[in-house]
Amino acid sequence: MKILFNKIILATLISTSLFANNLSLNHTNQNDDLAQMQSFFNNMVNQMMSNNIINDSFSSLNLSYPKLDMTNTKDKYILKFELAGMDKNDINLSINDDKILTIQGEKKYKKEDKSDKFVKQESYYGKFKRVVTLPKDANINKIKSKFKNGILEVTIDKLKSKKTFSKSLKIN
Repeated sequence: MKILFNKIILATLISTSLFANNLSLNHTNQNDDLAQMQSFFNNMVNQMMSNNIINDSFSSLNLSYPKLDMTNTKDKYILKFELAGMDKNDINLSINDDKILTIQGEKKYKKEDKSDKFVKQESYYGKFKRVVTLPKDANINKIKSKFKNGILEVTIDKLKSKKTFSKSLKIN
C-alpha cells in the first residue's frame, strides 16, 4: 500500500512539474511563479528519492534536464542550458513554427576504473529531451547557438514591435 501511495504522489508531482515546465513563459510574473513551482516540486521529488521514500526504479528520473537559465533583455532572449560533460555532437536543437524549442540528446557515461563503486551518484546520464515554449515576440528566424565549457547558449532576437495604429473615425 505504501509503495502504491508513493507512486501516486510521484506521478502527481511529475505531471505537475512537466505541465509547469511546458507552459508558455510570456509574462515575467508568470515566469517567476512557474519557476518557483517547478523548483518546489523538483526539490520535493529529489528529497523523496534521496530518502529512499520512492522505489529505486525512479531514482534515475530527472524532471528537468538540462537545467535552464533564460534571460529577457531589451532586444533578445538568452537561454543557457547546463550540459556539463557532454559533446556538442550528442546534442540536437530544433525549433518549430509554434515557437517550441526542443533540446534532446544523450549524456553518455564513461566509467574510468572498473573497480570504482559509487557510494552516491547524482549526475544524470542517459537520453533526455527538454521542450521550451518561447514567448510570442521571439524571432525564430534569428537564432544563434554556441556550446562552450558545458553550456549551450541559445540567443533569439525579438521581433521588432509594430506600433499600434489608432485614429478617430467620423461617424456618418
